[in-house]
Amino acid sequence: MFPKQPATPLRNHTPVFPKQPAAPFPKQPAEINPANQRQVLFHLLVLVLDWTAAGAPTASGPAMRQFTPWARAAGGFLAHHGIHGFLANAPDAAELDDDAAEWGAFLTRWHLLHGARRLTAHELRRDAEPQPTGLGPVRDPWDGLFPTTGAGHLPTVKSLGRRLTGQIGRWRGPYVLRSVTDAHTRARTYWIEHRPDAVNPGIKPANPQTRQNGP
Repeated sequence: MFPKQPATPLRNHTPVFPKQPAAPFPKQPAEINPANQRQVLFHLLVLVLDWTAAGAPTASGPAMRQFTPWARAAGGFLAHHGIHGFLANAPDAAELDDDAAEWGAFLTRWHLLHGARRLTAHELRRDAEPQPTGLGPVRDPWDGLFPTTGAGHLPTVKSLGRRLTGQIGRWRGPYVLRSVTDAHTRARTYWIEHRPDAVNPGIKPANPQTRQNGP
């Protein structure tokens, strides 16, 4: 038999790990290095001086309210140094703004007339038909805000459906068009979601377009 070893009393023991050297503080990225900033500013001033020495020519362009002088000076500065086309897409942007304003007015009127009620393109198109009053001119419940063709006529149901589908999930101020397809009738219905706190939401909530059974 082996001789008994004296029992070692248990003690609280906290392991001690060797200290790791602190990681060196990362150097400033090159793009924010003050030396590089001075160099960029120097070259920019050279370009500005060359432009002003030539008379600081401006460029014609679209009116931008209080930013018009800036836009014309910036366009002239770039054109002087061989960079042309500043704000050349302004007409396209203006057209997009007009389109957004028209759809915003349409969705606002839609919500005013029908709230969150779900409608098919056929029901919506029928609702846009001028209504006789019996007292003279017919009444337009949409006040001229319903989408029309280039000739000013109401679109067909099929054309209206295509237009509406292209607007699903696009916020227009606090209004957004939602849609769902019925699993039985296969008819797509549309309705307006109104969120007063979502005048310009950064994230578009998911659009429930999954097929559903009838209500």
